[in-house]
Amino acid sequence: AEKTERLFQKYGVKVYIENDVNAQALGEFEFAGMREKEDLLFISLGTGLGAGLILDGRLRRGVQSMCGEIGYVSYDENYRSDKREWGWLEMELGYRRLRERFGLEADVEQRKFRIERKEECVAHVAALLAKCVNNATVLLDLNHVVLGGRIVEILEQELVERVNEYLEHLSILGVRVRMELSSNVGLIGI
Repeated sequence: AEKTERLFQKYGVKVYIENDVNAQALGEFEFAGMREKEDLLFISLGTGLGAGLILDGRLRRGVQSMCGEIGYVSYDENYRSDKREWGWLEMELGYRRLRERFGLEADVEQRKFRIERKEECVAHVAALLAKCVNNATVLLDLNHVVLGGRIVEILEQELVERVNEYLEHLSILGVRVRMELSSNVGLIGI
């Protein structure tokens, strides 16, 4: 707060600091033309894993500013969480694990990607994401869920289709996910 106040004093404009996934959620909400009373869960899967949540048109941060930290979701009762470490789901779906297990290689600057076992990777990622999406949408009664981030770009529509296949039998709400409308939603949100 002190640094943003100094920037305000120097430049005469308000300064806000926001994390990347929250900015993506705000950008997607705006770019999609969503209305004030609508809700959105934006899940970003890249080097790490996170989510931005908009409820009734407003970004939700939470009491401890942990809203959207879905990387800490766990489906392993023996896992022990530690805020200083990556969470269970983030370890399962992050770039490092996908590289180790499925031969994913990415040169982000050149926008070149290679994956040895894409079908297995899609199945692994989709199964875990579908469980997470189902749990979040039932808990919060959401109907708009968007997937974005580098891993989603690499696995493309195949990932979205597979997540939706799983959701067909998991979701009592009939929720379906879609890909982000633009790779620039983070900039739009900022």
